[in-house]
Amino acid sequence: MRTRHDPDLIRQHLAERESENLTFAQLTERTGIPLHVYRHRIIQDKRNSNHEESGAAGSSAFVEVVPSSNESDPSFSGIEIHLADDLQIHLAKDFDTATLQRLLQIVRC
Repeated sequence: MRTRHDPDLIRQHLAERESENLTFAQLTERTGIPLHVYRHRIIQDKRNSNHEESGAAGSSAFVEVVPSSNESDPSFSGIEIHLADDLQIHLAKDFDTATLQRLLQIVRC
């Protein structure tokens, strides 16, 4: 049976590691907690932080797609995706399946 470690205690250990300039080997030796527990906490906290920064905290990972009411506008795109660092991807409204597949390979849902 796996031992569950208190996330707050793991965060406290990680903060001590940074403040004392410890290696992960020194930290695991000091606490007896395996390295994978610390890695898991770092990854989870980073994911949660990114999720909250995107404004989607507490909501699902999916965003509703609503058709534009102004489809007569020639600049209307079929799909518009906003990524980090103000990067945007626009697909014309007449995109095909191959284009969508290439986009999804790049963006990774």
